[in-house]
Amino acid sequence: MSNNNKVKIKLGPVQETMLIPLYFRAIEQKESMPIVNDEMAQNMVEQIDYDFSQLAKNLDGDGLAFPIRAATLDRLIEKFIKNNPEATIINLGAGLDTTFFRVDNGKIHWYDIDQEDSIELRRKFINETDRLKFITCSAFDPAWFKQIEHRDKGIFVMSSGMFIYFDHSDIETIISQMANEFPESELVFDTVSNFFRFRRFKTLGIKWGVWGTYTINRIKNTKMLGAFYYIDQYRDRWHAPIARYYPYYIKPLKMLTPAMYHLKLSAD
Repeated sequence: MSNNNKVKIKLGPVQETMLIPLYFRAIEQKESMPIVNDEMAQNMVEQIDYDFSQLAKNLDGDGLAFPIRAATLDRLIEKFIKNNPEATIINLGAGLDTTFFRVDNGKIHWYDIDQEDSIELRRKFINETDRLKFITCSAFDPAWFKQIEHRDKGIFVMSSGMFIYFDHSDIETIISQMANEFPESELVFDTVSNFFRFRRFKTLGIKWGVWGTYTINRIKNTKMLGAFYYIDQYRDRWHAPIARYYPYYIKPLKMLTPAMYHLKLSAD
């Protein structure tokens, strides 16, 4: 596609981060056995007028985390859908996420929530349907609660790559509000460790890190269902020798690495 026909983008600094996971899911398709199959991401990257090469330089070999994150989300959502085939899935900070198209069983209802500029860009590639809806709203504004229908068949909330850019107090508040609005729902999100936030990710504007499950277990209105450390997966694909061979099976060391956390929400 010529540059003249490519989609021009203009995003805020936080919204621009949506391009990072999109890019790394796209280039994963070049692997002989991709961690996640996402041709849609590849097509989007080819259509967007943006210098994606800079993203690889900024992340210095850590891009493998993004297809691993997508594959982990797929597995957790597919398991939830298997038990709740007409479930409602809520995607906070959806950006250019394509999870719906990888897990859809033809019965679920899906809501993508994001800021106006992000939703505007999303509409250039993805159309709404009767089961796939877009909500223009900050994920931290509970006003979007009122737009969620189909609540009686199970609710699963996902947030990938968003919470890390906000303060701990904001995250605790919205999780507590969701727990009271959608009791017995499930939530999956990712974050980095405070060690990584201070030493590696500070230049990326990341505000929130955790001390592994020690921090997560102290979030009100939640019960831990699982923790999924990226470093445990596809060890042979990580470039850095320390990522391949360091003994991350020792829990205190593993807790220094990025992970996804799966929680059950309960009302006060």
